[in-house]
Amino acid sequence: MNKKIIVLSICLIVSMLLIACETKKYSEESSSVETTMTDNIEEDVEKLIYCDTMEFLEKDNMFLITSTEGNKYVIDVNGTIQENPESTLEFRYLKSYENDDESISVLDIFENDVSDDFITNSDNEEIVDVVTMKDMEVVIVRECEETATNSNIILKMLDKNGNELSRIESNDKRLKRVNDSINFAEEFRKMSLRDIEYCGDTICGLLGRIALNVQTGELVSTGVYFDNGYGVNYWTSNIEDIHGKKKFPVNKYGETKERVKKVISSNNGYRLSNGLFFNDEKKIFYDINLTKKIDLSKYDVLVWEHDTEDYVFKDGYCNIQVSNPSGAWFYGIIDINGDWVTELEKDGWKFYKNLGNGLILINNKEGYSYLDTETKSIEKIEGINCGNENVYFLDGKIYCLLDSGEILCRDLKSNEDTIINIHEG
Repeated sequence: MNKKIIVLSICLIVSMLLIACETKKYSEESSSVETTMTDNIEEDVEKLIYCDTMEFLEKDNMFLITSTEGNKYVIDVNGTIQENPESTLEFRYLKSYENDDESISVLDIFENDVSDDFITNSDNEEIVDVVTMKDMEVVIVRECEETATNSNIILKMLDKNGNELSRIESNDKRLKRVNDSINFAEEFRKMSLRDIEYCGDTICGLLGRIALNVQTGELVSTGVYFDNGYGVNYWTSNIEDIHGKKKFPVNKYGETKERVKKVISSNNGYRLSNGLFFNDEKKIFYDINLTKKIDLSKYDVLVWEHDTEDYVFKDGYCNIQVSNPSGAWFYGIIDINGDWVTELEKDGWKFYKNLGNGLILINNKEGYSYLDTETKSIEKIEGINCGNENVYFLDGKIYCLLDSGEILCRDLKSNEDTIINIHEG
């Protein structure tokens, strides 16, 4: 009997010890799981990024944001942080910065000084300007070659990586045909970023005297704005391409035929855009072949001297302003086919921006709205409190930096709002 009691006692003790061990193991595992969950929660909290500023990178359809901690990130439309934006972005978003000593530096998207990417010899080279073109970025570098008896100033056109695209030298014989009385060495030496003008496509205006195709180094006519390879030259009454070739033949005096002159004539000289240009005398839009595309001659279209941005198509749309016999003004919008997107009305709508996905941003005296070009319905943008800054449109959606530091995305067609969570990829 005593043996049975002893055996039972031993079994009971062993069982209690096993239970105690399992309890301790479970407790340790629970503690470990709880600690891991807490760490994950803290990690998630640390990943929340709030914005102080937001800038749309329109060439890549991404955003540059500055966090409330002062850090800069490039994010896509879903909020994913780009770990290597230099390899992700098509553009570097370079810009020129004028220093206190009036020298020019090149800054990258994060405002780092990257001038050394474009200067090979600081003793005789310096940055002049950065020009952002439709499909490329160009850094203009001045190089001085001088002796006691000679001076040659070179303007080099470099791509975003510092590779030379073309150059124009002050002793270039072509410049004598531009104006043989000008000392271009002196002009090139003094030239600043204020003497440089973007003239569309790959054309850059220099000093108001030269227009250079930066990709090929060809000289083209000045005073011409190019679009999709062509521009209207009102001085010569001709259409020219980005290589300087004239579309219509000229006589020995450099003049085109009379029928061409009648079309390429204007009080203002409206530039070519979306393949069309406006003749304000005939009230007709023509293409580069001088074919009538949109005839508004039945209207008294209002024109003002030197206001050359009127009647220029943008993203496929153009604002039209007319006056009736009593002098009342009417406003409307046409598309590239000449169809009325909004009819002529008093206090009518004006086109502001193409939002994508069949939507355009329009405005009148009551403010901004958006129009669905398929249904012709007009809706006001309401319920978003972010002022006029940090508001961008893409593919029919509005992206807005809220006062809370969050980015709101609203699909304008479905009217659905989403808060974009900024996160690592």
